[in-house]
Amino acid sequence: YRDAYDCDADHVYAVTLSEKLSGSYNSAVLGKNLYLEDHPDAKVYVFNSCSASVGETLIGLKIQELEEKGLSFEEVVEQTEAYILSQDTWFVLENLDTLRKNSGSDRTEDQTGHGINRRRHDYSAGSGKRHEESSCKNGRFNRGEKIIRSTGAYGWNRSL
Repeated sequence: YRDAYDCDADHVYAVTLSEKLSGSYNSAVLGKNLYLEDHPDAKVYVFNSCSASVGETLIGLKIQELEEKGLSFEEVVEQTEAYILSQDTWFVLENLDTLRKNSGSDRTEDQTGHGINRRRHDYSAGSGKRHEESSCKNGRFNRGEKIIRSTGAYGWNRSL
């Protein structure tokens, strides 16, 4: 990460996978700190996405939007952090192996999930904390449909 921060940009932002799922956030912060030792006036910020996949992309697009509006570095950081806290990321896990390895999930709970042939529907609210719901294996479409319908419980419009 340190080398990636060494570029011609006035403001440098990194968006990482949720620190609850990976060590990438800590690595990016370490790289930032090493870079700032040699470039103390540089403006570098590392965002913990509290998310994954498209959540990170949306954060990057938000940063771009705010930069294009001409906001200061500090305003971009503040508004982007608020945006991250407002996001909810939903996903379906096909198996629990990676989750168990990367997030410190309870091994017994994960083995039980495998043993009874269930899938988890996880989502991460802005805090980055995982919340789970389980359901029987019944095909990707049905699991995806369940996620879409369950968003109504959180105040989102169910009619798509």
